[in-house]
Amino acid sequence: MSTRAVGEQAGRNVHNGPVSAYTLCEGLLDTVITPMRAVEVKTQDGRRIGHVVRGDVADCERTGTFRFEPTSGPSTSMGIVGATARTILHRLLRPSYILLHERQRWTLHDLPGENLLYFAVAGTVQARRLVARLDWDDSVQITADGAEVGRVDPGDLLLDTRLRADDDLDPPLFGLIMLIPFIYRVYEQEAELIESLLD
Repeated sequence: MSTRAVGEQAGRNVHNGPVSAYTLCEGLLDTVITPMRAVEVKTQDGRRIGHVVRGDVADCERTGTFRFEPTSGPSTSMGIVGATARTILHRLLRPSYILLHERQRWTLHDLPGENLLYFAVAGTVQARRLVARLDWDDSVQITADGAEVGRVDPGDLLLDTRLRADDDLDPPLFGLIMLIPFIYRVYEQEAELIESLLD
């Protein structure tokens, strides 16, 4: 498993403080099957810091919900809000997400217009404007109030995902960065489905 850090190209690291690199290697079908195995999250030197499992958030789809469980401290969950018969089109074109940490709950949404072209999710978490957006190099950049706080480089066929996160992030924001790869995989699968329906 490669532990090459994301954002190594010159001029791309716009983090303000110390940054750590992480890896995870999810299975090919982890985002679509309900009995998902635990996916370990490790530091660049191979130390396990937690794992991601299927989550359970009220009002969210079971196969679109994931939970990051750190080795110490409370877990963070993120899920795609489920659709009803009346809201199915809205769910496909502009889904909403719930981020849950302890008793705190935040709602994020796909950015209208952008989400039809690429992954783009935004919302306010702990009074900070968060945006997770697919970048030109196929990585997902996560910003808080305009400053990069994390980056996810989704793996290829082997699904060897590399992540970077500011060391001083609060647990909900750190947990969100650990969960974005799974939400992004669901987005990719649904984008392919919509594209095939429109063809």
